[in-house]
Amino acid sequence: MAQRARDLGVNAPTFHPWSGKYHRVERAEKEVQNEHRDEERKRLRQANARLQADRDIFQKAAASLAPQRP
Repeated sequence: MAQRARDLGVNAPTFHPWSGKYHRVERAEKEVQNEHRDEERKRLRQANARLQADRDIFQKAAASLAPQRP
């Protein structure tokens, strides 16, 4: 931490609060991204379930309409 402060030309006591604010903002941004990802995953799972149900209906319909072999 002290080395980074020297590299940037600021005092370590000044740099420390800046670093803490940056990391808090970074964590908050990641949490928002994770929430969006979770919402998208939920939406995709629901869409997948609907598509599977539709597929099952069409398979049953196709089976009932197919000519029966003796």
